[in-house]
Amino acid sequence: MPGRPNLELELARRLDKERSRIAADARKAADEEHQLELREKDLLVEQMQRQIKDLEESSDTRAGLIGEAQEREIEDVLKEKFRSDKIEPVKSGMRGADVLQSVFSNRDTERSRSRFIPRSKPVRAKVRAKS
Repeated sequence: MPGRPNLELELARRLDKERSRIAADARKAADEEHQLELREKDLLVEQMQRQIKDLEESSDTRAGLIGEAQEREIEDVLKEKFRSDKIEPVKSGMRGADVLQSVFSNRDTERSRSRFIPRSKPVRAKVRAKS
């Protein structure tokens, strides 16, 4: 049977070729699936980064609002406790105090006046210059 070895050889070649094609297709499918997984992870990372940024921004905004509310509370308390004094808010962004309290003289304040006035004059001058 001279034709049988050729037939077996041809069949073996076809099988090898088909195995190679199937293996290549499987590798291609696995690569595509892996690329898809990588894209999904990249999208997830981007979404998480956006969420972190949004949370940081809202946290900064909330901290600013809390600070502003506390400043106003200080103003209100000072105005209530020291009704004869002039209580003025200091503009946002200025360095130093949040509230400027101008104390009106009476007997008790005259005694301590010499200690505080030299210190308060430069602060008041800065506040007025920036206003």
